Amino acid sequence: MTKIKEISNSNIRFISEIITETKVNNNGNEFIYENVVIKIKNFKNGQSRIHPFTIFLDQWSSKSTNTKLKYSNDIVPFLNHIYFELDEKTLPSIKNLTIDIGVDYLNIVGLGKKKKTVKSITKSLSKFYYFLVKKKIVKNIELKEFIIDRNYIRCPGLEVGLRLPIYSNNTIPLHNIEENMVFEFLFSSMKHVPEISLGIYFQIFGGLRVGEVCNLTYNSISYINEGLNGLILNLKNNNLRNDIKRKAYVKKPRRQAVFSVGSLLIELLDIHKKKYSIKGDNAVFIDKRGNPMSVDTYRYAFNKAKKKFIKDLMNQDNPKLIRYATMLNNEKWSTHIGRGIYSNLVADSAKNITEIAVKRGDNNLKSSLTYVLNTKELDKKLLKTANNLLVKAKGNNQE
Repeated sequence: MTKIKEISNSNIRFISEIITETKVNNNGNEFIYENVVIKIKNFKNGQSRIHPFTIFLDQWSSKSTNTKLKYSNDIVPFLNHIYFELDEKTLPSIKNLTIDIGVDYLNIVGLGKKKKTVKSITKSLSKFYYFLVKKKIVKNIELKEFIIDRNYIRCPGLEVGLRLPIYSNNTIPLHNIEENMVFEFLFSSMKHVPEISLGIYFQIFGGLRVGEVCNLTYNSISYINEGLNGLILNLKNNNLRNDIKRKAYVKKPRRQAVFSVGSLLIELLDIHKKKYSIKGDNAVFIDKRGNPMSVDTYRYAFNKAKKKFIKDLMNQDNPKLIRYATMLNNEKWSTHIGRGIYSNLVADSAKNITEIAVKRGDNNLKSSLTYVLNTKELDKKLLKTANNLLVKAKGNNQE
């Protein structure tokens, strides 16, 4: 079976396509027959070919084109994710595919979608996993992990850890964590997922959205007093990945201040530059193939950091930390938590909602840039809070 790395080209993607051909029925009349195929397409030269994964769609050969297209459209983004978004360490070959990778994907793709849509995609993915097992394409999953009843195929493992969207006035995603956990989470990310730990810092102490992190270039970074007093990030849409459909997006183009807490920011930035910079590429965050990091890849790495952080807390002897880890594990949260932490840090020191809005980049900052860079009283209060948290966190890690 083809290894992931053998087709890892930024110009190549899986696509769904409807092909038509003219046939003659028993009465001698011509009719147009439609079929749905899964193709590999090179977007640089426009060439494409039908991929063997099209066989998966044969089980719906007697169904309508819309039915076949539905299953194809559910599976093709997953194929692009595992072949082109995951690094070789996570998935060296399709035969190494695991159920956990499927769950992580569903949690990423489910963001912003309705519960019904996520359940439907999960059903399609269960059928595709079953297809891969039956064809002996994967080695780590067995038939006993499926529930089969006629045409009903279910993989319960894909539902374990799956966070279905909950649309309720009483239920909202977690937007903050306890103050004494902020640096613990950052330190955990530095240990387990160092490729995005700088991005997590930018989100926590600069309020950046995930699309803004993935749009950063080194040219976007300006230093305040050589970085000792923080950074100014020029946030704008740089279109770093024209080869993918889901592009990183900057909601509010602006210049955003990032606070320097202790010496941590400069240390993180220096380490990141040395370890993750690629000559000739100006993107700050890159994936394992050297491409500018996509939003999906960043979210995948963030969710990995989240799981590792929760596991680290679970392994402590402190019952309070274990209970807190259980709470974090049961709550719905992802990359937005960094912006939420930042908002709460600012809110603790701000005099009014205008200060919070400006700091978060919720308004057009063309007329507010001077205000952002010179709200010294607010900055001093926020930095005092953050520095106190850093001292406590370092003390806890040295015990």
